[in-house]
Amino acid sequence: MNISTDYIFRRATIEDREEIFRFLSKAYKGRAHYKYPERWYWQFVDNPFKVGEKQPSVWVALRDSRVVAQTCAIPVEINFLGKSQIMAWAVDGYVLKEHRQKRIISSLLHLIFKHYPLVGGLWFNEVMGNVWLNEGGRVLEKFPIVVFSFKSSIIKGLKSYLYDRRFKENKDIDIQEAQNIDKRFDELWANNKKYYPITIKRSNKYLKWRYIDIPHATYKILIASRKGELIGYTIFRMGGELEPKNGIISDLFTNPNDDVCMYNLVRAALDRLRSLGMEKVNFATNQTTVLNLFIKSLQFRKNPSINFMLRPEANYPQKNEVYNINNWFLTKGDSDADQVPFS
Repeated sequence: MNISTDYIFRRATIEDREEIFRFLSKAYKGRAHYKYPERWYWQFVDNPFKVGEKQPSVWVALRDSRVVAQTCAIPVEINFLGKSQIMAWAVDGYVLKEHRQKRIISSLLHLIFKHYPLVGGLWFNEVMGNVWLNEGGRVLEKFPIVVFSFKSSIIKGLKSYLYDRRFKENKDIDIQEAQNIDKRFDELWANNKKYYPITIKRSNKYLKWRYIDIPHATYKILIASRKGELIGYTIFRMGGELEPKNGIISDLFTNPNDDVCMYNLVRAALDRLRSLGMEKVNFATNQTTVLNLFIKSLQFRKNPSINFMLRPEANYPQKNEVYNINNWFLTKGDSDADQVPFS
């Protein structure tokens, strides 16, 4: 169906906020307070990676001066083959029911694609994949969400969930809960970024903004040290109001060859989440070696997949490299697939 000329498509201004908040209230109803005002300012206005941009990273469709649809962008800094650059995650696409079937989201995405040289998306919705394809994007990968159930371990007659004997009793690794993010995280990133050709730059600046300053969500950060040196971390949270009693592991970062470190970090996170009364824990990544660790050694099971979609601009350099999924390292927290409340 063709788009009606009655619609206006443009980037939102800060002066549009009250009208956008009215739209969000109608769109998300009982969950709208999770969308604005705190999260809206944190993610789309005060985002530290909106370099040189004063206006919100929000694009809207208006009819009769009313916002009837939106699509938003989260700019982030990535490591791209050793160089830093900005990409954006497309998120929060929504069209009011009475305005659907008119290619409105496609038109809004088109504006975002024109603004950022590289745009990605993590979506559960197959329909959104078709929208991206129509706008020159690709579904680059479908990678599973893996889930651990504490109840399943009890049903199997185990006093506790399984330990892989290869990794048990690693006394040279010290796991502690971090109370803040400091310069050691920058050093950890500098020491290990060479293993990740394309991924979000996990700097002190990014981690503070993403996991400390974020409204509505309280994350816990576990760090692993060996001989006093920080060698890895995992970041997770538990389900809260309007959410199931599930934990979610949003990020896991270390030397990818150090499976002992990864295993012990995740084991510690499972211990914490079990003690907090969670029934299940989920995690998602595209990295096969990490997934195998979760499935074979940590007894996670595969669940439905997340679609990783990508759209570089027409003259984007090194397209072969950006389209190579093996160059990417993604986790659920990279976009906002772990936002409050998760489904």
